[in-house]
Amino acid sequence: MVARSGGCFPGTSRVRTQDRHLLPLSSVAVGQRVLTFDDSAGSLRYDDVIAFLHRADTGTGNTTFVRISVAGGAIITLTKDHLIYASSSASAYDIRPRFAGKVARGDYVFCADDDDELAVREVVSVDLVYFDGGVYAPLTSSGNVVVDDVITSCYAEVTSHSLAHVAMAPLRVAYWLIRYLHLGRTETSLDSRQSGTYGIHPYASLLRSVAYYFLPELFGNDL
Repeated sequence: MVARSGGCFPGTSRVRTQDRHLLPLSSVAVGQRVLTFDDSAGSLRYDDVIAFLHRADTGTGNTTFVRISVAGGAIITLTKDHLIYASSSASAYDIRPRFAGKVARGDYVFCADDDDELAVREVVSVDLVYFDGGVYAPLTSSGNVVVDDVITSCYAEVTSHSLAHVAMAPLRVAYWLIRYLHLGRTETSLDSRQSGTYGIHPYASLLRSVAYYFLPELFGNDL
């Protein structure tokens, strides 16, 4: 199920909206602004959700997730092949995207505190859990998203966050062009369940197939 999911969160995972509400991913809509991370500036900001790379409310089976508990009380749940900002040291300069399945107790992750400031927190436990209630993978303008107060990438399966972000540029361009032209809902905001590929967005599904064929070394097959 991890490979099939393409990297996701359960629907109960929450994001922070610009009006300071905590909203479960199952209730998030394209166009809403949520708290994200600008990795180039090293700071938090609010960005639009421009699409869901995967969104399936039901019928996903008993999906395996990694539950990462962090000092201070934050707990994030995500699939093994989803990228999360983590490091084996407490230095903020050493924190880079890695697969959630590679995070261990004693590692460190980026968190967002109540004042929307960055904080480095130690991982106190890592467990496998199972849910049967939908999977969600929001895509934001920055390519990152703060989920349950922990900073993660929007991307999964591939080892390079930066390469994945470049590959998703057409979705960002399409979203902002359509928004600028005031044309309402767009192909990028269609419910990804309509794609016919286990709820994966059609553009993401195409990229996944092409990359897996031509660049198999990018995929974390050893998770």
